[in-house]
Amino acid sequence: MRFAFISALLMITPIAADSPAALIKFRFEATESKTLPGNSAEKSKGHGCSGEIKSEDQIGDFAVVSHFYQNACYTDANYSHKNYHAEYGAAVSSDGAQRFPAVRIHPPASRAAKFLASRHFGYFRTAEETGIYQLDAGALSKAYKTSAAGSLPGGYQKAEGFNLSELDQPRIYVFIPASQNFSAYQKIGGDTEAARIFADTTFSVDKYRLSVKGKIFDSARGFTAGPESHQAIYGHSRSFFATPTPGGVTVVWQDEQNGDVYASRVTDGFALHRQQKLTSVAGHMLAAATADDAGNLYYILVEKSQGSGMPSTRRVAAFKTDADGKSLKRTSLDASAKGLNITGFGNSYLCSLAYSNGRLGLILSRTMHRSADGLNHQGAIAVVLDATTLAVVKNLGQTSGHSFGNFLTTDSAGKFLGIDLGDNYPRGVHLHRFDEAGREGKIVYTFKTEHGTSARSPAGRSYPVYAEISGGGKTYYQWSNDNRTYSEIGGVHEMQDGIAVFFAGEPDAAGKALNNARAGDNHNDARNLGMVFVKKDFPSGDPILSKGIQETGGFYSFGGTFSQQENKGIIWLTRYTDKNNHNVSRVKTAALDGSRVFVVHEVWTAGSYSSTQLTVLHAATGAAYKSVNIGPVLQLGWHDDLLVKDGQVYAVSGNGVDGKLEIAVISVR
Repeated sequence: MRFAFISALLMITPIAADSPAALIKFRFEATESKTLPGNSAEKSKGHGCSGEIKSEDQIGDFAVVSHFYQNACYTDANYSHKNYHAEYGAAVSSDGAQRFPAVRIHPPASRAAKFLASRHFGYFRTAEETGIYQLDAGALSKAYKTSAAGSLPGGYQKAEGFNLSELDQPRIYVFIPASQNFSAYQKIGGDTEAARIFADTTFSVDKYRLSVKGKIFDSARGFTAGPESHQAIYGHSRSFFATPTPGGVTVVWQDEQNGDVYASRVTDGFALHRQQKLTSVAGHMLAAATADDAGNLYYILVEKSQGSGMPSTRRVAAFKTDADGKSLKRTSLDASAKGLNITGFGNSYLCSLAYSNGRLGLILSRTMHRSADGLNHQGAIAVVLDATTLAVVKNLGQTSGHSFGNFLTTDSAGKFLGIDLGDNYPRGVHLHRFDEAGREGKIVYTFKTEHGTSARSPAGRSYPVYAEISGGGKTYYQWSNDNRTYSEIGGVHEMQDGIAVFFAGEPDAAGKALNNARAGDNHNDARNLGMVFVKKDFPSGDPILSKGIQETGGFYSFGGTFSQQENKGIIWLTRYTDKNNHNVSRVKTAALDGSRVFVVHEVWTAGSYSSTQLTVLHAATGAAYKSVNIGPVLQLGWHDDLLVKDGQVYAVSGNGVDGKLEIAVISVR
């Protein structure tokens, strides 16, 4: 395949350097309420798809409509959720100058008795394209937009993705015609806008929204898996790679539609925004990117898996450009069984790339070529590349089997320091330090395991009862095959006196995480933010420095062998106990100096995002200097990393509905 290198300038936007004005806030005022049964259906083939919106499903200009599923538009209680309570009125700006139609819609009161077939969607009566904004804690964020395509009699337009059947809490939606060019942000130059979205005595958060060309990943809506979901076991790849470059910050990202890779560059103070197209490779995914001190960019593209059928070797290439986007080098990397060993790669595969002293460190998760047991296993490897030639200097082999997350940085000696999350071989949060001379590792946090509920395993062998965890009507046996980790990866940082590792896990009320009797579902206990502080020479002796939870345990492997486990020095930084309403997710960290770490995590119900918490911690003890919940105004991607520059923290996200690259600048006061 031929790789095209393009550095054509697409957009240069001057941006004002002054601090932005406060975000325009709104309040909801209801004027009527009604329960909408959901008896109406879209116009489509199949039984019941009449295209009629019945009066009982309308309130104001809003309506609830069932969509086609397989062979019909189901509106009965067996195959559709029913009875959406709605309050209709207006969203009013804090100064009273702006007023827009709005609805507060509640989750369905009745769930499908058999299974959910048809979903109900929101429609809005309008004569033009209308933006649908979600109102949370006074802040409006664009979530959907209506389209005349598929409109129904009476002028009702639908919005792609406006699925009401998935609501797990009341939501307020505001309807604003596109012709009004509304924004709650201040336009500060060209197509760029900004606002201060939060400020108190602890932090200020300024968000800059930059218009981009191309289909950008939507951080809030592109991956919405909560702790209870199967998808959250595997997570989602990084979408935005932010690096400090001379005079500013560069974000490398990929067009969701055509695969073009872009570099969006902003100068310090946001005085200028420039978007460049770096390359275009059909069928390939941006796996990771970073930069060196001179601003040279490095990024890796991996060919995505192609549907079903026999897996084949993926094509992989490493790229290097200068600070202006000019191509300096492109190298194809060997992904055969003797090389990087890649046959599968996609949106649930996480990769990390870092630069140090003329070398690139890479942790790469992927599905491998068929092994001796006839299976294509998944796992991550640690690799060192030469930053000049982009050739592989050393493949250090597997970091963890079934690796579902990773994070990579460097230490003071110039070695690569990272963590990854594995479900086996080994099972836990795995700390690594490596360079071309070798790799050393240590499990610093491990977790419970679901065991077999029948004596006979899928391999055809039978095992004894696991009496220690059986009871309460459940019998477990001495074998397991648990892909769940009940955890999420956070970050790792070398500090003045040791190494701080952060993660989310599922401790019980006593802070213990190894009770196998508490496994069995995707989500068993409330997810909490945890950390452990270890010695810099962690491979030798007892490496744990932090004072916290200590426990021992273990699990029976797929082959029935007992594997010992130990947690020591685990500090739980949150104490959530209600798994349905409060869980830590999307943990992101950045070292502010030799003793302080900045942590951002999101608070989720079992199935949806609620708010965002900002915290500054003392790395050695976990003591919080400052911590505040800023509400639902800063939702980030699954694993997009933070960046620290000039004492400020940068958090990057995308808004696919508006076509905006969003950069939040967080200042610690």
